[in-house]
Amino acid sequence: MLDLKGFFDETGHPRDPKAKVFGMSGCFASDRLWNAVERQWINRLDRVGIEAFHASDCETGGGIFIGWPKPKRLAVYKSFAQLVTRHKLTHISCVIDLLAYRRLAGGFDATAESPYTLAFTACMIATAREADKALFPKDEKVTCIIELQKEYRGPAEGAYYALVNLTPLGQRLMPLPVFAPKEAFVLFQAADLVSYEFGKFHLNRVHDPTRPIRKSFVKMMGQTRAASHYYDEVHLRKMIESLKKWNAQQGPVTAPSA
Repeated sequence: MLDLKGFFDETGHPRDPKAKVFGMSGCFASDRLWNAVERQWINRLDRVGIEAFHASDCETGGGIFIGWPKPKRLAVYKSFAQLVTRHKLTHISCVIDLLAYRRLAGGFDATAESPYTLAFTACMIATAREADKALFPKDEKVTCIIELQKEYRGPAEGAYYALVNLTPLGQRLMPLPVFAPKEAFVLFQAADLVSYEFGKFHLNRVHDPTRPIRKSFVKMMGQTRAASHYYDEVHLRKMIESLKKWNAQQGPVTAPSA
């Protein structure tokens, strides 16, 4: 057994009125590969002299990086990005255009269909599909481990339950997702970097198209498999119609209480 695991983190905040995009991204790979990533990540943390790496803080000089010279911060950022690049992880990313979502907000259930729940669900669907494309044995399922956001956990669990129990894609996912605080898994830091990079890529591509693609993003992608999805107004309108059909056929779905 490969013991496939995926680690996911979000970028931005869906309720931030200034935010233009919100997304969830991460990677999945075998447990053996993740063990190698974790070992090297911890060694890099020790070498740099920090307890945890947070991509946006490192790039902007926030958090533990306050007072660090910019060249030093960028060198540290590059070193962690290269660590992700070194391994053949499968990248998954789903980013929502918040400007479009707000224009169409009347078509969505604010709780069950928030940007967080939509991005989460899209990530789980993409993970299942990429596991199929990779031609893993049929009995291989991905354990999805998501950084915990308490206010969104309930709707996200409901969406996951529906995906696993009511669609064929559930054959590729473990019966239950794992929601855990950031400090529970060192590998959330790798997911944080991946999510930050995909968020920046789509933000710049759509809202600042003259800006060149980030070198860190190009290097991070390398030769790895990736499923990157961006939901603009056209795609969000299609999503509203799909959700209406789904709710008419299945009715609202919630995860059973533990």
